[in-house]
Amino acid sequence: MVPGLSGHSEPAPVAQLLYEETEDSCLAREAAAEQRRLAAEPELSIAQGRPTKRDQRKPEGAGWKERWSASIDR
Repeated sequence: MVPGLSGHSEPAPVAQLLYEETEDSCLAREAAAEQRRLAAEPELSIAQGRPTKRDQRKPEGAGWKERWSASIDR
C-alpha cells in the first residue's frame, strides 16, 4: 500500500517510508522467496554451453554455427 507520494526522487531509506506492506503482500513475498529457494539451479539445465575457440576452429565444429546462424541466406 502506498500511503504517501513524493514529488521527486528520494534516497532508498526515505522512499521506503512511503510504502506499507500488508499481511497478504508479506505472505506472498515469503511464498515467492520459498519457491525460488526450492527451484532448480538454472545453470544445471544448460546441456551444452558456449563453444570454446578450439570447437569453433574445427571444421565440424560443435554444431554451434549450424544451430545459431544469424545469416539470412540459410
